[in-house]
Amino acid sequence: MEPPQPPPPPPASPFDPGAASRPKTGGCPKPLFIGCVAALLIGGLVLLGGILFMARNPSTVLQWSMNKMEEGVLAQLPTDMTQDERDRLRQAFADVSEGLKSGKIPPEKFQPVQFKILEFVQKQNKVTRKDVLDLTELLERTAGKGTSGTPPP
Repeated sequence: MEPPQPPPPPPASPFDPGAASRPKTGGCPKPLFIGCVAALLIGGLVLLGGILFMARNPSTVLQWSMNKMEEGVLAQLPTDMTQDERDRLRQAFADVSEGLKSGKIPPEKFQPVQFKILEFVQKQNKVTRKDVLDLTELLERTAGKGTSGTPPP
């Protein structure tokens, strides 16, 4: 009886006859590595540019955020708001926005408004008329207008 023979080696690839003799290397191909590093550098530069822009133009950034906050608040107004109250709220937003743009309202003075709007937005569809009137008064005080117009019920 003959001992069993080991299986024959696989045939060489007809497309790359030297592939079997080349050593296998690990790691990332050089072009892919260079592309990844370039993407990271560009992303880092864009991030740095954004931070520098925000540091040099805080009023512009606050103005943009104020517009976004106003859109969010106006989208959540309850149905029992009168047109005068809606107009008063829009005017209060416009006054604060103008104060931020002109520099009359410093960012520190604007922070309570941001917190109040954050509370407002978190309530989602449970916003009451009193909440809106309180926000309007806070905006008016921040803009230096005091409380005017329709008093809360």
